[in-house]
Amino acid sequence: MSDVGPEGVDLSSVDASGFTSNLLGQRPDQGGPSTVNELSIAVLTIVGDTAKLRLFPVK
Repeated sequence: MSDVGPEGVDLSSVDASGFTSNLLGQRPDQGGPSTVNELSIAVLTIVGDTAKLRLFPVK
């Protein structure tokens, strides 16, 4: 996780080849999880500078 704040959660992912993906401003109310490298990431809550995430495999 890169950053957590009132605007959302910024996440970065690097795959085995070195390719970097960035998910910026992820929020609980965005309409569903984001997906990176066969992993779904849902932001459940943001309180101050702490975020609760749910990580699960893509179905």
